[in-house]
Amino acid sequence: MRAIDLTGQKFGRLTALELGDPYVTPKGVTRRRWVCECECGVRRLVLQASLASGSSRSCGCLSRGENNHAWTGDDVSYDGIHMRLAKWQGRAADRACVDCGAGAHQWSYRRGCPDERTTQRGSYEVPYCPHTECYEPRCQQCHWKYDREEEVA
Repeated sequence: MRAIDLTGQKFGRLTALELGDPYVTPKGVTRRRWVCECECGVRRLVLQASLASGSSRSCGCLSRGENNHAWTGDDVSYDGIHMRLAKWQGRAADRACVDCGAGAHQWSYRRGCPDERTTQRGSYEVPYCPHTECYEPRCQQCHWKYDREEEVA
């Protein structure tokens, strides 16, 4: 494939940032790959041919996200609400913890929503809700402390 500069070009949700390490097929053919950033914030190496053909349009969040029934409405999974938070409110790491002011690490469910649900995470029942406004940025220590206080209450 001829050398084309894709830097800054958009392909669906992907933006080509820079030329990445090439991929060498088992038959020894070298393929160009681009470091791309998805609108959801994930960076991936993507084959130039996949970008050009339109077969790669996201990091995979399209199939996990808006085209997935868990992405819209109140029928959302625990993972789905966290994808919504990252997309609509940004990364928690870009904010300050609501409790101590340190750098936040995670989105923390505020509790008390009438639409609250639970999901099994390992041996724990973890509460969550389908509304992004019910979450606050917390550092890991405050998140852990907040969750323990809520369990006791």
